[in-house]
Order: sequence, then C-alpha cells, then structure tokens
Amino acid sequence: MKKDIKLEAIDPIEIYGPANRVLEALCSYYPGLKVVARGDTIHLDGPLDKIEDFKEKINSLIERRHHKMNLNPYDVEELFEGKTEQAQEKMSPDSPIVYGNDGKPIIARNKTQEQMVKAYFDNDLIFAVGPAGTGKTYVAIALAVRAL
Repeated sequence: MKKDIKLEAIDPIEIYGPANRVLEALCSYYPGLKVVARGDTIHLDGPLDKIEDFKEKINSLIERRHHKMNLNPYDVEELFEGKTEQAQEKMSPDSPIVYGNDGKPIIARNKTQEQMVKAYFDNDLIFAVGPAGTGKTYVAIALAVRAL
C-alpha cells in the first residue's frame, strides 16, 4: 500500500530534525516500511497498519513540536516508550530525582537518562558523554541537588 503524508502549516525541517535525525529515528521503528521524504511530503510504502501507525506518530511529533523548541531523536524514543508528560505526572512520589522550586518533579525523561540515574546509584564516579541537548547536565545537577 502506498500513501503520502503532506506536512502543512509546519516547516518539514522542524519535524525531520537536523540532518534528518528525527525522521531516521522514527523510521528505525518501522523496518518493513519504505519512507521517502521529499520537501513537505512523506511517501510511505508498506502494510496499511504500519502506515497508519507511522502517521499517528508523525502527528504526535508535530503536536510535540508545538510545545517544544526543537525535536531530537529522544523525543521519538519517548513516543514509543510511552513517556509523555501525562505518564510522568502519574509516577509514584519516590521516583522523581528531586522536586523543582515550583513543586514539579524532576525525573529522567528517557531511557538514556534513566541509565544515568541508575549508574549514579550503582557507582562512585560516572562519565556522561553525548550530543548537546540530551539532558546530561540537567540530570547531573538534579542528582547533585538530591545529594545535598
């Protein structure tokens, strides 16, 4: 089955991400689906159920982009792991790293940040290496505040 998705009222680069990293991260969850992005149109070729699911995820990314400055591959990971803001608010009181000035819990927002928090409790010294904007410093500061 073939289907086209037209991105309207949003710049495709905001959804595809720099060097198409966000789109590539999304496509990695759909190995049986052929995805070709040309301008503001995404051409899909594959099973109908995969196409519909892909379309839902693109719409979720567009919605997320309206609330966030930039998208990154970790946003795609959060979509598939179900870690939305609503899910984070329902977490038990003992799972936040620390609470912010406004009383909101500061928690690990994706799998990699969870690994960093786990490493903090399991080791005396950890090194966090990765691209800018992935939350390394944010989590490290939250853990430091917790230690105080």
